Amino acid sequence: MFTLWNMVSVWLEYYLLKSVYTGIPSLVETCQRRNQQQLQEGGGEEEEEHEDGERRHGMTSKLSKFPFINAWIVYSNQEIVLPGVSLASLYFTVLSFGTLMTATLEWKGVPAYLIAIVRGVSAMVGITATILYPILHSYISTLRTGLWSIWAQWCCLLVCVASVWVSGGITSAWMLMCGVVASRLGLWMFDLSVMQHMQDLVSESDRCVVGGVQNSLQSMLELLTYTMGIIVSNPQDFDELVILSFLMVSLAASLYTFYIYRGSNHVSNI
Repeated sequence: MFTLWNMVSVWLEYYLLKSVYTGIPSLVETCQRRNQQQLQEGGGEEEEEHEDGERRHGMTSKLSKFPFINAWIVYSNQEIVLPGVSLASLYFTVLSFGTLMTATLEWKGVPAYLIAIVRGVSAMVGITATILYPILHSYISTLRTGLWSIWAQWCCLLVCVASVWVSGGITSAWMLMCGVVASRLGLWMFDLSVMQHMQDLVSESDRCVVGGVQNSLQSMLELLTYTMGIIVSNPQDFDELVILSFLMVSLAASLYTFYIYRGSNHVSNI
């Protein structure tokens, strides 16, 4: 059934991507300009561009045989590296309706149908974030929207942390679920804010590389979450993962706050 769904959905995804590409003329024009520029460039121009790249990137040119390393160097040289790391840190968490938290909730006695309902509510809250983001962004800047969003998520997750010290499995489970559901609003608004900030600051030539590294970093931290689930496999010890996840959100909020206030140019934009 899962394979069948993927076979059906891939065509829908392809149709939507093609609709976006053909519906925005600037995307087509950019691609055409890039192709024309590549055709017009001769060997001398390529050599000159290569020399300029060596002067700009230094060590990067020496590592040209290692595109994986080059990609991380390009990413680390971007101004948005701290917001990117902040966003990626949020993927190292069990405070979502994934398999680890679902298994723990069932162990605490929450019926599966009730978990499914709450998960649906959580998804609706996430959709609400996509509606509220442009409204909030129209009144304040991208940076301030991200700042308020990440700390709003942090505040909501305090309920999850408090559930660690609450006796009674059902009460603790409800606090855990409510905290996670409420935090989705700040989480997805922060995600949108960072993504837009990347679009604004990353040059077009580096955008694919930066986006690829960002996705890799997020996937790596998400994989580490499941690794921690293997290490801390007893549902009775799930509270340890809750605390660790909250600390990662705290780290993300602190890094993003430091990024904003470290320079006067950022302060003037919030």
